[in-house]
Amino acid sequence: MSLRGFFQGVRQQLNDSVSPLPVALTLFVLALVWVNRDLIPFGTGEFDYQNLVKEQQSLSTRLDSFRFEYTALLKAKKNDDAAALLSQLETDIEAFESRFRSFLGFHPGHARGMTSFGDFLEDIGKADEASTWWSKAAAISANDPNLLNNLANYYGHNGQAARAIRLYEEAIRLNPTEAVYHFNLGNMYYLFRKEAQQNHGWDLDQTFREALEQFRIARDLEPNNFEYATAYAETFYGVNFLQQRIGWDEALKAWQYCLNMKLDSGQKDYVKVHLVRLNLYTGNPMEAARSASEIQSQELRRVARYLLNRMFGPPLKSPYSA
Repeated sequence: MSLRGFFQGVRQQLNDSVSPLPVALTLFVLALVWVNRDLIPFGTGEFDYQNLVKEQQSLSTRLDSFRFEYTALLKAKKNDDAAALLSQLETDIEAFESRFRSFLGFHPGHARGMTSFGDFLEDIGKADEASTWWSKAAAISANDPNLLNNLANYYGHNGQAARAIRLYEEAIRLNPTEAVYHFNLGNMYYLFRKEAQQNHGWDLDQTFREALEQFRIARDLEPNNFEYATAYAETFYGVNFLQQRIGWDEALKAWQYCLNMKLDSGQKDYVKVHLVRLNLYTGNPMEAARSASEIQSQELRRVARYLLNRMFGPPLKSPYSA
């Protein structure tokens, strides 16, 4: 029976003897259940799944802090405490893993559960098994871009770059506004140029330009992300390593963009060193010298002076200096 026919039958049974407000509410609830059948808690284990997600988040936070706590205890020569901390974490991980496997045993078609379990397995170092669960979930829910991104991450790290590239591209097709997908794809195009060229029939120049474009999109989607902005700017060096394929003016603009972000002092110095370099490349020695003079870090000041000395030679030493 179609959804329309189902509702017509309900209306016919209720007829005019029932108040229109309860009828409207009933129809609304029925429509909501029909459209979101996979999300309703009755018989699907949704409540159990949500509890597992909360547990997973809590466990992930513990995993993030464990290394530092464990190292601190060892440095303090509290070996027994460190061993107890490790033992408790291992016990909790094993118990959680067992509960999640049991859940998936009762709900073998729960794609979101498979995806979350794969994420958990990756966190505890079981990447191969994680990919198996992501693949199972993808077979059920092939339109989940985050799932495709996870699979691409796995394949990219395990010698299947061409497959990873296709998965990143599909994730972007499904959700073109997620910056990390573009960032990941840019890295794949740049690092695995042969596979990118084989997938698309590009030449080397186009492959470089496609990588740059993905980095630029990632930066523009998250304009305050320093990693994305500097990845775009730094890629110009690799693109122009053997042959200047793209004008250095574009790279200079990319680094100037970085300088306009909210940066700490270390990040500002890092960007200014690159501005010294790019201003020299583009024939602006005065701007290069000005950027060098604004660097606070002694180490990066030395780098800037080295770049300036390569262009102009070392400064003349005064005969009156010591």
